[in-house]
Order: sequence, then structure tokens, then C-alpha cells
Amino acid sequence: MNYPIEKNILVIGTRIPTPELDAGSERMICLLYELQELFSSVTFLPKYPNAWPPYDQPVKKVSNRLKKKGITIPAPETYSTPAAYIENSPNRYAMIFLSDVYAAVEYLELVRRTNPQAHIIFDTVDLHYLR
Repeated sequence: MNYPIEKNILVIGTRIPTPELDAGSERMICLLYELQELFSSVTFLPKYPNAWPPYDQPVKKVSNRLKKKGITIPAPETYSTPAAYIENSPNRYAMIFLSDVYAAVEYLELVRRTNPQAHIIFDTVDLHYLR
């Protein structure tokens, strides 16, 4: 479904959250649900969309749960890389949420170029090493 640009947010993360395996994933799931309250369309784009054991079963379960809640996770077979997905989605998002340092380093320049109107949020949760 296509919503007006001001209602779309793209969340870029390293992998699909697995709350059964780590607390950071539970936090991300909660953030996605909160963002859904604010935006009509929430898309979660993982750098690594495919999981490997022991993450493969939890990832399938969480992906299905998120999709049932209305959060879009692009099917990996529909794009060659996350960068290609971003390149093919110009001027589509009002806000882009970079969920970690790795996402910011790899995609910040690209999202600025392809979605210059978008507000960019960098989640600083993992900057604990600066204390």
C-alpha cells in the first residue's frame, strides 16, 4: 500500500530481531510497535535478512509476527542488497531510523542522497563504550 510520504518510516538494522535470544531485539520490537503508532507505514530493512542456526527458527517466527502486525519486511528475493532496496526507494520516506553503528556507517550517505527530505535518526543505544 502506498501512503503519503509523511507517513512512511524506514528502519534499517543489522538483522531481524530475535527477542528470545537477546534483550536488544526485544527493545527493537517495542520500538517498531511504537513507530507503528506514529506512522502509517513502517518498513524494517535488515542488512542480513537471512538467518543461520540457531537464529533461523526465531527469525521466521518474529518475521511472521511483525508482518501480521502490519510491519513490512521486504522479501530478500525482491532486492539484491539493502543498498539496492534503498536506491530503488527514492523520496519514499519521511523518516529513516538507523538502528546501530553498522547501519549508520554503511547507509547514512546513501539514505541522505536517495531520500534528502527524510529526517534521519541514529539510535545511540550502543554507544556505551564512550562512558
